Amino acid sequence: MGHRIPGVQGTATATGISATVFLPVAVVIFLQDPPDAFTVLCAVGAGVLASVVPYIADLVALRRITPNVFGILMSINPVFAAIVGMVALHEELGALQWTGIVLIVVANACALLRGVRPCRS
Repeated sequence: MGHRIPGVQGTATATGISATVFLPVAVVIFLQDPPDAFTVLCAVGAGVLASVVPYIADLVALRRITPNVFGILMSINPVFAAIVGMVALHEELGALQWTGIVLIVVANACALLRGVRPCRS
C-alpha cells in the first residue's frame, strides 16, 4: 500500500479497511457488554499509539533510508524491547527468550550479508 500510494494516505486507507472489517465484531462486543467512554478512549488511544504511529514512522523511514539500514534497525527492536523490559519493568528473560532474540538478529544479519532482496509486487 505504501509503495502504491504516496504519503500516509495508504496507511489511512489500510486502517479504514481494517476498521470496516472489524466493525461486525465490535458491534457484537458493544451489544453484549457496552464499555464506558473512558474504556473506549483508552482503546482508541492504544490503537493509535501502538499501530498507526509506528506504522507511519516505519513508512516514512523506509522512504528515506536504504532497506539494509532499515533491516538492521528492525533486528534491533527485540533487543531494545528486552532491555526496556528489564530496566523499566524489572522483567527477566530466560535462555529461550534470549535465544529467540539472537536468532532474529542473526537471521537478519545473514540476510543482509548475503544480499537477499525482498520480493516486490
